[in-house]
Amino acid sequence: MPLPAWWARVRAWLNTHGWTLAIGLVVGGTVVVAAAFDSPFWMVAAAVVIVAVVVWAGGRRRAALSDAIAVLTVAGMLFGIYLGARTFFGGAEAPTPPGGSVPAAEPGVCIPPGAGQPDYEKAFTAAFRAAGGQAALGCGKGLAGRWGDGVSQSFQSPRGIATIAAVSPDRAYVLDADAVKCINEAVNGGETFPTAGYPRGAPSRIPGGLRIDLGAGATADKGAQVVLRRGSGRCYWVSDPIWPRYEQLGGPSGPYGFPTSPVHSFQDGLRQDFEHGWLYRKPGGAVLTADEERAAPSSAATPASPTAGTTGTAGAQPPSDRHVSYDVNGDRARGALSIVVRAGGYVTQQFVAASSTVTWAGVIAGCDPGLTATCGPDGTSFGPLNVQILDDTRVVASAQVDTTNNGTSGGALGPVTVTPGRRYVLRVVNASGIPVGFYFNRNADPALDTVISGAWHRGDDGPDALDLAALVDDRSG
Repeated sequence: MPLPAWWARVRAWLNTHGWTLAIGLVVGGTVVVAAAFDSPFWMVAAAVVIVAVVVWAGGRRRAALSDAIAVLTVAGMLFGIYLGARTFFGGAEAPTPPGGSVPAAEPGVCIPPGAGQPDYEKAFTAAFRAAGGQAALGCGKGLAGRWGDGVSQSFQSPRGIATIAAVSPDRAYVLDADAVKCINEAVNGGETFPTAGYPRGAPSRIPGGLRIDLGAGATADKGAQVVLRRGSGRCYWVSDPIWPRYEQLGGPSGPYGFPTSPVHSFQDGLRQDFEHGWLYRKPGGAVLTADEERAAPSSAATPASPTAGTTGTAGAQPPSDRHVSYDVNGDRARGALSIVVRAGGYVTQQFVAASSTVTWAGVIAGCDPGLTATCGPDGTSFGPLNVQILDDTRVVASAQVDTTNNGTSGGALGPVTVTPGRRYVLRVVNASGIPVGFYFNRNADPALDTVISGAWHRGDDGPDALDLAALVDDRSG
């Protein structure tokens, strides 16, 4: 049977260019393998194969030698393009979480701190030197790069993989090999910085163990959270909003001790276990102790909220036999301060006790639908707040209360014995998980100053401002 015309043309082409095709496949395949493995061994192997092909082709046919030279020229051009692209684009690759390194260092090259991120070089170099320099941290495993909401760089220290991390060019923190291993163990085995945020400070050795504060971000704060470890044991992540309540109760140095479990499902919420108790996060966000969770709902009921704009004398009433209030609302003539505080932030306001007993404390607060889509209408709950009374820096009374948007959120505190005429502090921690607005005095009177942590905005909204008034009721009679 005669062959088709197209097959005759194919055979003619193969007879003319077959050597070119064969040499091209061998040389091209060798170059691809060498580039893929990117190691000195495969580079040498590729050179040997190519030389062997050229010698063999030259011995068989002079035309084949010309074909080989042409193919090698094209292959060299392609390989040069590959190397140039890798060099040009390599610095843009994001580093992996602590423990990884992308892009890798070339053999024999010691990558300095901050390389690849010029704005961060100064901060990274300062942190590197403060930690002991190359003797302590070794060389960079790759360039510094953006990962999640900040910049990080891994180092091959004598003790393992260390990391320098920052969310701004102003300050960087070193996580040594022990801290990196601890964080990755606690925070779901990796993806640390996107999940738990960047470090807020250097790891600290605390009585009994290790503490690493996380949650920072260049554009979005994730709220205060920590990784803790008792001695040389396992590391556990205490995340927002459990951490603010746990810290309020004394943290690892308090009666609860160190965490002994990760967060796990419990009833219809989440629970985390500690050495001497556990904390339970309700679906609405409130975090309860074991005793609070077991108590009857009526025993922990939050007073009903007054209409926005009241001074606490109607609606959510503290006990009538102790009814003298320090009311920020009454100081508007001196200029009041409108504050929006991020999740996990807090505001403190000094007050002078008017009697010997404090039985109730609360705050009028509201959320802004312009800042968060989960803000409901007035009168609805937007999550919990931690309300505390402090004597200097010691918490003498506290209550976690649910909120009523633009209404009073408060709770019973005892009664707590205080000294009349002495200055105390009302602190409100935003444990709701969203930005919350408060109304406090300006820092104009030394006796009535305001301390703010994590405020997003401060400004005087004038006499028509929404009443977000802080108040403490400690009246007697």
